[in-house]
Amino acid sequence: MPFLLLAPVATAQILKCCLYEDLEVKRDSVFALANLADSVEYQQDIVREGGIEVLVDVGGSDDARVQRDASRALANLATAEDIKGAIIAKDGLKTLFKLARSLDVASQRYATLALCNLAASGENKVRIIEEGAVRPLMFLARFPDVEIQRYAALALAGLALGDHGDNKVRMVEEGVVRPLVDMARFPDVEIQRCACLALNSVALGKHEITKTSIMQEEGLLPLLALAGSTDRECIRSAVYCMGSLAESDEVKAKLVEIGAVVTIVTQGRSDDMQIKRNCGYFLALLAEDAEFHDDLVREGGLETLIELASLEDIECQEYAAFSLAHLASNRDYQVLMVDKGCLRPLVAMMSVHAEPRHYAGLALLKLADNFNNHIKIAEEGGIQALLRLARARSTDEELQYKAALTVGNLASNAVKLLPRRGGGGPEEGLGATAANASKAAIKKSKEATTDFLDRSTQQQD
Repeated sequence: MPFLLLAPVATAQILKCCLYEDLEVKRDSVFALANLADSVEYQQDIVREGGIEVLVDVGGSDDARVQRDASRALANLATAEDIKGAIIAKDGLKTLFKLARSLDVASQRYATLALCNLAASGENKVRIIEEGAVRPLMFLARFPDVEIQRYAALALAGLALGDHGDNKVRMVEEGVVRPLVDMARFPDVEIQRCACLALNSVALGKHEITKTSIMQEEGLLPLLALAGSTDRECIRSAVYCMGSLAESDEVKAKLVEIGAVVTIVTQGRSDDMQIKRNCGYFLALLAEDAEFHDDLVREGGLETLIELASLEDIECQEYAAFSLAHLASNRDYQVLMVDKGCLRPLVAMMSVHAEPRHYAGLALLKLADNFNNHIKIAEEGGIQALLRLARARSTDEELQYKAALTVGNLASNAVKLLPRRGGGGPEEGLGATAANASKAAIKKSKEATTDFLDRSTQQQD
């Protein structure tokens, strides 16, 4: 407490001593300043008394001890959001770039950590790139020190995240992907996690070049290996990154070619909800393209999607319903989907007012286009679900019309299958009764169904 009261005076004196010509005094003073910067309550006093300018000055010293403590002090100050801008504005980046090339490994570690802390600030990311941070960080990402590599990867991740300015494109053009891919291959879990996070930051967003560059730099196989690893954090990040990459049609085709579907389908049955969500997104992107339906179904993706649709998690339900709606438009799989048990979760999703309801309704409508599914749809409560969909005010008019029409078709076919009295011979049975059903009965049933639908859809008016 006494020092806290005298902190401004003591800090000013320490800063003066940092600039002394005597090396021992300079060393001890910078050491004391770094210790002060480690305490949040003293950081503002250091900045107010001109501490950043002093650190920028002494950071250019040739003495390893001075470099080490100067970089440590800057790393500590860079943790405060309101100080990051001041460090950059007062040429702190140039000093940190020099310290990152120091012959003293500890100085390099602290300088890289300082850059990592600065890169987390959104408003300064463009300035940091413009000051030339990418090249030094790429060098540090290849440096044979695990801590330095981790900090460098996280710094690159921070600069790429958020797509400030044209940071992502500039980073890719400067060649940042290659060292990150090399790090993803490194046999250290911590390095793999950081590399995967950085690749995620690069791939995330709308730029096609960032996605294709990871493919061109041979980053897909390392990501696939991490997605099939035993480390949960690596699996989460790798699968998420593959989902972002699959937004590019070219990269998506390559991922399917190298066998990503098997890994994603397997991980989609994980007990980790975040992994399930990430897998669901990837599978939804595949299902959106009819070209990949065969690959998806052949590798067990249909079963995984039904499992995701059966979960209580809304995000998983939405991805699964979206995927099932697209698969249901493929006549080759309509009966198979019903046989695998997709009706129950679809009907369940349609019973609540949530985002997946729309896609679940579309899926059920597509499945009802196939006559072979009608009995099972009725058994699973699909007719009631379609009636609710037709009556719902939140449903768009086209979907309401399709739902009503589908219920009419289901009712019409049900009437055709009704058994009739009499008959005999080889034509007895369900097929014969359907063939011999009277036109008058069918017409009467159709009229009754139409009347019922009209009354049902007008109840809310």
